[in-house]
Amino acid sequence: ALDSTAGGEGGEVADYVEEVLQTLDDLIEYFKQPEEELEHEEKQGLLRSLIKRQDLFKEEGMLSLLSKCIDRLNLYDSAAHFAETAGEEAGEAWKDILNLLYELLASLIRGNRTNCTQFSRRLDWLVSKLDRLESASGILEVLHCILVESPESLNIIQREHIKSIISLLYKHGRNHKILDVLCSLCVCNGVAVRANQNLICDHLLPKRDMLLQTRLVNDVQSMRPNIFLGVAEGSAQYKKWYFELMIDQVDHFVTSEPTHLRVGWANTAGYAPYPGGGEGWGGNGVGDDLYSYSFDGLHLWSGRIPRAVASINQHLLNSDDVVSCCLDLGAPSMSFRINGQPVQGMFEDFNVDGFFYPVVSFSAGVKVRFLLGGRHGDFKFLPPAGYSPCYEALLPKEKMHVEPVKEYKRDHENVRDLLGTTKFLSQASFIPTPVDTSQVVLPPHLDNVRDKLAENIHELWGMNKIELGWTYGKVRDDNKRQHPCLVDFTKLPETERNYNLQMSSETLKTLLALGCHVAQVNVNAEDDLKKIKLPKDYVMANGYKPTPLELSDVKLNSDQELLVDKLAENAHNVWAKDRIKQGWTYGIQQDLKNRRNPRLVPYSLLDERTKKSNRDSLREAVRTLVGYGYNIDPPDQEVLHVTDGQSMETIRCFRVEQTYAVTTGKWYFEFEVLSGGDMRVGWARPGCRPDMELGLDDQAFVFDGYRGRRMHMGSRYFGRAWTKGDVVGCMINMEDKSMIFTLNGELLITAKGSELCFCDFEAE
Repeated sequence: ALDSTAGGEGGEVADYVEEVLQTLDDLIEYFKQPEEELEHEEKQGLLRSLIKRQDLFKEEGMLSLLSKCIDRLNLYDSAAHFAETAGEEAGEAWKDILNLLYELLASLIRGNRTNCTQFSRRLDWLVSKLDRLESASGILEVLHCILVESPESLNIIQREHIKSIISLLYKHGRNHKILDVLCSLCVCNGVAVRANQNLICDHLLPKRDMLLQTRLVNDVQSMRPNIFLGVAEGSAQYKKWYFELMIDQVDHFVTSEPTHLRVGWANTAGYAPYPGGGEGWGGNGVGDDLYSYSFDGLHLWSGRIPRAVASINQHLLNSDDVVSCCLDLGAPSMSFRINGQPVQGMFEDFNVDGFFYPVVSFSAGVKVRFLLGGRHGDFKFLPPAGYSPCYEALLPKEKMHVEPVKEYKRDHENVRDLLGTTKFLSQASFIPTPVDTSQVVLPPHLDNVRDKLAENIHELWGMNKIELGWTYGKVRDDNKRQHPCLVDFTKLPETERNYNLQMSSETLKTLLALGCHVAQVNVNAEDDLKKIKLPKDYVMANGYKPTPLELSDVKLNSDQELLVDKLAENAHNVWAKDRIKQGWTYGIQQDLKNRRNPRLVPYSLLDERTKKSNRDSLREAVRTLVGYGYNIDPPDQEVLHVTDGQSMETIRCFRVEQTYAVTTGKWYFEFEVLSGGDMRVGWARPGCRPDMELGLDDQAFVFDGYRGRRMHMGSRYFGRAWTKGDVVGCMINMEDKSMIFTLNGELLITAKGSELCFCDFEAE
């Protein structure tokens, strides 16, 4: 068919391409060596049959025919050259056909000493082909077979042959096939071949800092600050962010490969530059996948595809350059500036799931700094209007740090599974979720106390305001400390009075929604209540003097104090949800004009002063109810677990791999307590998240021996607390869907006396 191309019939070659590839694959499989795991006698029988097939094909001139085919294809310099003659489809298959021809040649002589000896006479022909990089891999297979199966061929090997083989290390890098061939040149039948050993050492090792390191790998590293920016319905986070990257030093060629430097944004939903994940044994860089977006001075990168862009004095990023990076999650869009000048091009309409963070990827020879604003690096250029410095996204109580981006993951059946633990990214996108009270209807005995509760809370608020120096004024004036609501409850403006009544109703409904039992145990309690008699200096100019109830004798028990914390957190979420609906977002400072508020954060991150104010207000509400003769009990005499605000950054979850999940039978393991501190142990579903405390969702069933509780979507009292040195036994019965825990061999029981810690759970 190739000969016919001279006559202008190139189309005939294309018709044969698929057939040739399939035939070569079939022949290679036909001459495949027996599996190593086979029994000796069976393996020897297969080897004898294979050698007979190899001898038969050799006698039919197959070795000579393969050599001619290889020579014929080597007349073409490249796939493009071959495509000009034989067509585009044949051109694409040219390299594959060449390598398959060499592999077939290797399979015809592998394990057959006679064939190897005969073919070794053509060693010069074989080594002369090593310059062809497109087929070097197949040539090395043939060469290795000859040297291993026919040791006498070492007598034919010349110095120039060995130098040609060594030169491949410069062209291919660290290739085990090249090293295998060099090893086979050094030993013959267990005896060292000194001449070859010395020649290889002289030409391979001198002036090398690392053994056989003929191609240095300039590994790519990614770094990020702990700033995570997200957008979601009902989120408190701002949407426009800005940072700069100051480039202190760039050495463009530390190795023969150009230095890597890109800056931009990456997403937690998928950017995982784990070691070995990129090309050339390094890590991926920013823009090498679909979850990161970067700029290198000349191109915008995403999905490993560069898109050329224009800018003033266009150049690859260099020393003393400053790159400005802008992210607008509302549009969405990403834009860049270099040394204050805009880049003509941007990323738009990308997926905004997950959290975005500033990131830079670089190789050796680069020194850069993140400028995030404020005391975390003053900007060299002003951010565009409406864009906030990235440091303002840092939540309270969090310290700024820069960390490497490394995710150790493995692909299993096309699903990327997490191995080990990961660091929680913080609640960057705060979405308040107050208790749902929409379906709660107040019973008559609570509806009657609603107004009294609202009135007493107003009186307490008035007393506290006056103690802080506030006075009555027709218009609110924070500078003069004047407030129009310092009046009797009945004289409050209608909107303010309705707000107080609504908050009173919400408090009562929240108690019921949490499962609390609220019952009036003393219908005459109101008769015994007295009001605080305040001195004359509490009297306002309008004649108003607060008269809150005297509740100093009302004491709350420990469960009710925990309930106060839960109510305070819920009240904060109600307030935050309302603010977000009005268009407010989180900011490190109060900004009325742009509607930014530093308190739009999770309750656990609020400053202690604000949390105390919330708790004090709700505590007085609960005490008022108790004062009116009501008894408040948590559900089943227990309260929902309230976390103590411990940061997830200090918590780690350890589990076996998902592939070891149990679905049937009865299973047991033990957990030894080696130290004090907050720990939980038990069973979890494969979907258990590393950024969620065990037992707070429906994925885990655990025993918290630090507090003596069992936890699954909340907590209940269980067993007793453990101490250092104790051993916890964890049993699961998948047949009757039950879990049991032991402490030092003794069964732990629930508050109701049952030894079943969890039962009737759903199994996937």
